[in-house]
Amino acid sequence: MISIFVELAIGIVVVAVLLLLGKFCRQHSFTPPPSRLPFIAVLLTTLFNILIAGRNNILPNTFIVFESALKAADELIVSLAVTRLMVWAFLQLPVDLKLFKPIAKIARDLIFLVASTIITIIIFQHYFSINLVSLAATSAVLTAVIGLAAQETLKNLFAGLSLELDCPFEEGDWVSVNEVCGEIKSLRLMTTRLLTVTGEMVVIPNSQLCNVGLKRVRRNRPVGQVLTIGLDYSLPPHQAMAVLTSVLLKHSKILQEPKPVVRIDHFGESAVIYKIYMWQSSPFQRISLRSEILEHIWYTLQREGHGIPYPITEVIVRKNAHNTINEDINESTVALISTLGNLSYFEHFSYEKLEQLVITSTLREFGNGETIIEEGSEGGSLYILLKGSLQAIKGRQSDQRLLNTLSPVSMVGEMSFYTGEPRSATVRCIEASTLLEIKRSSLSPLLKEEPALLEEIGALIETRQQPSDRTTLASSTSRKKSTIVSLMRQIFLYEDEE
Repeated sequence: MISIFVELAIGIVVVAVLLLLGKFCRQHSFTPPPSRLPFIAVLLTTLFNILIAGRNNILPNTFIVFESALKAADELIVSLAVTRLMVWAFLQLPVDLKLFKPIAKIARDLIFLVASTIITIIIFQHYFSINLVSLAATSAVLTAVIGLAAQETLKNLFAGLSLELDCPFEEGDWVSVNEVCGEIKSLRLMTTRLLTVTGEMVVIPNSQLCNVGLKRVRRNRPVGQVLTIGLDYSLPPHQAMAVLTSVLLKHSKILQEPKPVVRIDHFGESAVIYKIYMWQSSPFQRISLRSEILEHIWYTLQREGHGIPYPITEVIVRKNAHNTINEDINESTVALISTLGNLSYFEHFSYEKLEQLVITSTLREFGNGETIIEEGSEGGSLYILLKGSLQAIKGRQSDQRLLNTLSPVSMVGEMSFYTGEPRSATVRCIEASTLLEIKRSSLSPLLKEEPALLEEIGALIETRQQPSDRTTLASSTSRKKSTIVSLMRQIFLYEDEE
């Protein structure tokens, strides 16, 4: 009885060590040791030892027949648990420690299966004097029964070995099998497991993979997708492709190498059908990227005065192709005039001039993620953020830093607009936004009528650009103001004369 408690204590210590080791491995992103089989082995070993120790009290005349079976089962379950731990310790843990290259899951499972088979044969021969190999070889009926019963299992097993030898894919690759698309998580003896974009783990029999074709994308390789969209026949193809290409080039998730491409596919009944070829870094971005691109295309077409046609007959009356604000004075126009009048750059404008500026300006709608201003571009427009939220970003895709987050009511792009310098930052929507676009051609006539307004704006720009060092303030103020006002005169007053 004492030996039973000793073995139980040893088993509990082993399970505790495995649990602690598993916690340590998970904290360091290692594969945890197998604990299920050792835990079962501890429970069954304790139960078997209790039964063996009580054989004199429980059915003493007949229990002796089952004693050898219990000892064999005890030794078998312990041996299998130790084998499973050894496979983890010698084949999986060194891979996590980067001591050698990864070994496929199917190879580890096959090693465990062979070792388990050898152990089972040895234990049966030792306790029961039964040679399982000779028994299976000489019994044609038994062999036939086993073969028929395990037909699908053996088919999947040999298919798994074939996949391991042929190596059509590796763990981490993205594959498409019939209607299922996902990342290969593991190749096992009988099945292959895929993780889909919706987070589902799909288990596919290996025999099915061998019998059907599959599409594969290597890990860390660009992943492409094709979008089909129809645009109106009134929009010339070269303009349509330019509009679509501009949307693709401005999206941060689309790779610029390979470069996105737009091609005419065919002429439909009510639209010219275009195909968009684009690439992203991860297959898991496919759904979100597709949605964002379609959203950006809709907003871009809406701003340009175009739409996506339907296969129906319709009569459309368009007052203006560019959504210019109606010249009739209404509540929205009055609200825009009030908004402009509260901004520092327009506080010296009369009501009549603000009204004229609003009438000649344009409301623009932008979708989440769209680029409004691109760093380095020419600043021919000034924007007033009326609704939504924007981010100002410095640098290109590989090295970007956030400068500021803008909320209503904010001016966007004013320095480049007034001074003629290239845009100093990229401005992008972080939610659907509405902006008022003021072009230089709308503001220039007002400044020509009253040049003093130009002086006021120049003074305001000079004030905002004053150096923080007070010792240089006096010497730089007049020079900087003269330079800024001179640039503004060149842009707004003398441009037409030249």
